[in-house]
Parts: sequence; C-alpha cells; structure tokens
Amino acid sequence: MNLFPIVIVFLFIVILGNFVFWASRYKRCPSDKVLFVFGKTDSNRFLRCIHNDSIFVWPLIQDFKYLDITPFTLNIDVRDDQIAFTVGVSTNLEMLQVRAEELLELDRKEIMQMAKRIIRTEIQMRNISKKENIDSTKSDSFIDTINSSISAKLEEAGLLLKNINLKQSPLAIG
Repeated sequence: MNLFPIVIVFLFIVILGNFVFWASRYKRCPSDKVLFVFGKTDSNRFLRCIHNDSIFVWPLIQDFKYLDITPFTLNIDVRDDQIAFTVGVSTNLEMLQVRAEELLELDRKEIMQMAKRIIRTEIQMRNISKKENIDSTKSDSFIDTINSSISAKLEEAGLLLKNINLKQSPLAIG
C-alpha cells in the first residue's frame, strides 16, 4: 500500500488549517471603529487601543472587542428652540485607554443616553437656558457658550462634541 498520497493530503490539510487559524487572528480595524485588544500587550499593558490600523491578536493570550465611533445626533430642547448636537466616541487613544472599561460595557443606545444626560445636566448646571437669549444676532455667542461648557464634560466621558446646530422649533416660528 502506497502511503505517499495519504501523507501529502494529510500535510496539506494540516498546513491549510494552520494558515486559516492564524489568518483568523489577524484583525483590521475599520475607520468607523476602535479595536481594543485585551491581555498581554506591548509594554506590559493590559489594554491596547487601535484605530485605522491592524494587529495580530495572539490566541489564548489576548482577546479583542470593537467599539463603534460613528457620530450620532441628539436633538435637545432649550427654551423655545431645538439644538442638534452631533456627538461621537473620541478617537483620542489615550483618553479611550482610560475610559475603555466603561464604554465597552455600553451599547450604542446607552452611549447616546449617556451623552444626552451629560448635555442636559451641563445645560441645567450652567443655567444656559435662562442666561442666554437665543436669536439670530446672538446665536454664535450662544453656541460658543454651549460648546465650551459641554465639550469638556463629554471629553471626560470619552466622547467628542463634533457639531452644534441651532434649529428654531415649530412653536417659535410665526
């Protein structure tokens, strides 16, 4: 009996299986996500953040998880006007390193609720709705006031305020 063809097929299956296994551990991070690698990483850190890059995740030693950083819009009423806040997860990897544990436990809806809560709390604490009169001549000043007061609080939570749009509500028109 000739064992040579059986050995060749067996070696081919072993090599192909090995290649598929190792190739499955190579992870690319798309531009709309941040990749967190857990376990033993470089510099003896437990966590490594990667954005717009790729990495090999060692089996049994490391694990990984993606976090969606696609911006979302929150419409919040202030006085008789509606303000649209565009918020996203920060791509500042040092900040994400600190906030990773909290953000990874939340899904997208919970992150949106957290951002909305931070914005509303900051508006109430700064008493912006009573101090500022929103009209077309003062809208830039109003938006600057909101931007400066809310951006810092969102950054502490690992979020980034990308844009603010002031919209007149239907009640204030006419």
